[in-house]
Amino acid sequence: MLTDSELRKSMTFKTIKSALVNPDEVYKLSLRINEMPEEMRQFKNLQSLDLNASRWIKKLPEWIGDFPNLQVLSLSEMGYSNLPASIVNLQNLHSLDISFNSDLKSGFEHIYQLRNLKKLKLDCNNFKLSSDIKNLSNLEVLQLGYLKDTSELEHIYELTHLKKLELVGGENVRLIDGISKMKNLESFTVCVLPLEQLPDDFSELPKLKEFTYTGLYNVYLFNHENPNFKLNINWGHIFEELSKIKTLQLVDLNGNKTQKYHQNIGLLSQIKKLNLNDMVRQTTEEPFPNELSNLSNLKELTISDRDLAWGFIKNLEVNLPNVKLIVK
Repeated sequence: MLTDSELRKSMTFKTIKSALVNPDEVYKLSLRINEMPEEMRQFKNLQSLDLNASRWIKKLPEWIGDFPNLQVLSLSEMGYSNLPASIVNLQNLHSLDISFNSDLKSGFEHIYQLRNLKKLKLDCNNFKLSSDIKNLSNLEVLQLGYLKDTSELEHIYELTHLKKLELVGGENVRLIDGISKMKNLESFTVCVLPLEQLPDDFSELPKLKEFTYTGLYNVYLFNHENPNFKLNINWGHIFEELSKIKTLQLVDLNGNKTQKYHQNIGLLSQIKKLNLNDMVRQTTEEPFPNELSNLSNLKELTISDRDLAWGFIKNLEVNLPNVKLIVK
């Protein structure tokens, strides 16, 4: 088998015809096809297979498990409804992407037997995680879209080797205590999920470097016809809890909705990068509090072009003299 470095440098074949010239030398395939032809079984040394966006493939063959050296498998945006049982034979697999497969209804339990898996992408699928996900004890990256209920979070928290976690959607889901079990977590993203406040033990994550909370504006859009809809985002509490995490270097709040930043944003004195792009909407007063000047370690600030009108930004060289400004 090739090393990770060798695999990255090896040639990627993009047609079956070109790959069949010398099947033993095929390590990487990237195809957009309507079906998986039997000829693919000749690629016994295959280590990376990308079939993303092959939407006309309605069924995955059982022989997809006949590639013992396969390390990377990308099966997103396709039309299949079942994961074959033979996928459990891919015990060298360390990266699997089955995101954006709304037709996938069965066979997901086979993934829990891929014990060497390090990266798993499950964005925008319809199945619910079970407690068996704890079997993926080597998992380091998990991208999960549309949480069904809080019990899924309880299962995720058992993945103590996880370094990067992305959670998308789940209007009826709230973050719960227990996240501190993930002692190796370095990057945490929450998108389009109401986050009124952080769990009580969130500040106990000893290695967290990046915190992203984005897309909240879309939650308002989804509920614009509901006169009783209201979010009570406790920004003061969120900033206070984040300030306790001394390893934190980046805070990304892109695409949310507020009219004025809470003064506690000035507590984030440890961070180096802050993204406030498309954060402030429909405000007639200065949204930036003076406390923002307390961010003594800040090196990079991202804002929207509409923020250029405010006094704090106009005087940024005085307020934050060492900060690079990125305008979008």
